[in-house]
Amino acid sequence: MRNKLRRNNLFKAYFTALLLILFVFFIIYVKPVEVRNMDVKYIVGGNGGFDVDSTVLTFGRAPPGAVSTRPLIIENKHSFPVAVFLEASPGVADLLSFRRFAYLNPGETTKVYVSLHIPKGQAYGNYTGNLSLSIRRR
Repeated sequence: MRNKLRRNNLFKAYFTALLLILFVFFIIYVKPVEVRNMDVKYIVGGNGGFDVDSTVLTFGRAPPGAVSTRPLIIENKHSFPVAVFLEASPGVADLLSFRRFAYLNPGETTKVYVSLHIPKGQAYGNYTGNLSLSIRRR
């Protein structure tokens, strides 16, 4: 009886330690250190144009069937290596092409080129979406 109780307590201690280790792993490596959201804007119109706003990923004005590309500069300002995952919202996901992730060491910078492919039949108008950057420890 006493051995069974001792074994039971030992099992509970191991199980609790395992849960604690998994929780710490999740907090440090799985949960994003930072999440940034950028608005994506473009205008489908007759004449081409551009926009130089650096806080929004703006493609300016382009006709149906056009392709427009903008660089997105990503810098790791953390003191540890990070993995950056990029994801577009459903409204623009089918129209954008870009590298989905990047690995950066502390202080490292990279460019991710984001291209907008406007379908030939797209109606004229203003369109918006979102590009999310999830930054995690590597």
